[in-house]
Amino acid sequence: MSSQAPHIKDSHNVTISLDILVTFFVAAKKSLAATSHVYLANELVEDGRALIEETAVLGARNIYVRNGLQQQLHVLQNIYGALDAVGQDAQSDFQVYISK
Repeated sequence: MSSQAPHIKDSHNVTISLDILVTFFVAAKKSLAATSHVYLANELVEDGRALIEETAVLGARNIYVRNGLQQQLHVLQNIYGALDAVGQDAQSDFQVYISK
């Protein structure tokens, strides 16, 4: 028996060695494994994109709520200032009334 690798003839009478076939099959297997990794990577990218979009929406909502709260706080501060002024006026009027 010779030390050469076995050869296979295809339908076109082309001789292909078993080593070359094994190499092709190994490359095909790696390609299939890489394809599944590509699908997984694509899924991760899509999930990441969705989370970024959700984060942007939540950030916009937070800014909207914060602005509304700041406006309400400003209104309450104005009301407090007005009530304080009315209270001081009433105190002054009371002192004037008592001193008469």
